[in-house]
Amino acid sequence: MSSGPEPSEAEFLRLEAEKAKAAVSRSLQNAKASLTHGVDPLAAARRHPLIAIGSAAMAGFVATVVAIPSKKERELRHLERLRQAMNPEPPPSPSAAHANVSGNGVHSEPKPPIWAMILKETIAFLKPILLAQMTSKIKAEAAPPPPGDSAAPAAPEGPDKSG
Repeated sequence: MSSGPEPSEAEFLRLEAEKAKAAVSRSLQNAKASLTHGVDPLAAARRHPLIAIGSAAMAGFVATVVAIPSKKERELRHLERLRQAMNPEPPPSPSAAHANVSGNGVHSEPKPPIWAMILKETIAFLKPILLAQMTSKIKAEAAPPPPGDSAAPAAPEGPDKSG
């Protein structure tokens, strides 16, 4: 009933590995194609205007909360500036000028504000998406026109009234 000899176990595993590799490759290509087509914000806003408006409002709210300090934070900064003005720090000694090290030997650097970290992470998240979009646009514009299209503009119809 079989059409040929049964493949050996090694041959069977090799064939299955090739099939799996081809399936993974197809899946990645499909995912890439759907990602490049699904990232167009204008098309998404046209399909779902309420979600786009809500997302924009939420992004604006988050940006405002992160970028604009609260009244309490402004007052604390003001008090800190007053304290520094009333109690200036003595100039650093020559040996301390070369090392900004805390007592345990670890360099003490100021921690960046939370909004800076959020902005950095957002840019890092959006960078590959934007690069993929720009690359696809550049490839689309650089591609030659299809054979049926003529790149030269058509001559105007009717009599010439220039002379």
